[in-house]
Amino acid sequence: MNKKLLASTIAVAFTAIGATSTASAALATDATLGMDSFVLGGYYGNIVVGGSYFAMDNDGSGSFEKAERVGLTPGADGGITLGSAQGFADIDNTWVFFSATGSHTQAATLSVATDDGAGNATIDMSGWNVNWNGGDIDMGQGANAVVTCGNTCEVGDTYTLDYTAVVPSGGFAGVNYQLRLEGTIAAASAVPVPAAVWLFGSGLVGLAGVARRRKAA
Repeated sequence: MNKKLLASTIAVAFTAIGATSTASAALATDATLGMDSFVLGGYYGNIVVGGSYFAMDNDGSGSFEKAERVGLTPGADGGITLGSAQGFADIDNTWVFFSATGSHTQAATLSVATDDGAGNATIDMSGWNVNWNGGDIDMGQGANAVVTCGNTCEVGDTYTLDYTAVVPSGGFAGVNYQLRLEGTIAAASAVPVPAAVWLFGSGLVGLAGVARRRKAA
């Protein structure tokens, strides 16, 4: 077999394998929005100044002040997994707000609403809940969350997510709510390369070995 032809064939085959196994340059419908922990700062080092957090406009000023932020750390799933319902402490670890514990959950599956392929996407937050003080509060009634990525929102890319809504009921009814997440996009699960592709690639490698042995003979 012609060595140049064989080398070209193998290169094309493994390029195809790479194309099969590489995530597309967009926000995957089952990706996990991995969450960075909150960052403290300020004069006394007790104010959330970065990372992931939520805030409530408790004083009714119409703006979210740093002192109103509650820091978030990743839960059992590491963040929001699109297309999968998540329970208490799956998305974020428990936090304390007005002396009661809480965590974010998604009863319905959050989904990608739009994606321009250039690092800008939106998430339909229907089903987004705050489980606080032992009860669920439906916080999925705001506009779509805005996701801004460092590149094109593929796996391994960094992102920020911004979302606002109004508490619909309970003691905080009418209070504005803000969610800010920062982190890295991860695959929800590894996507296996089809067995046929690997067999094809290994067959070509075998042909290369046969060609070398014939030349040596």
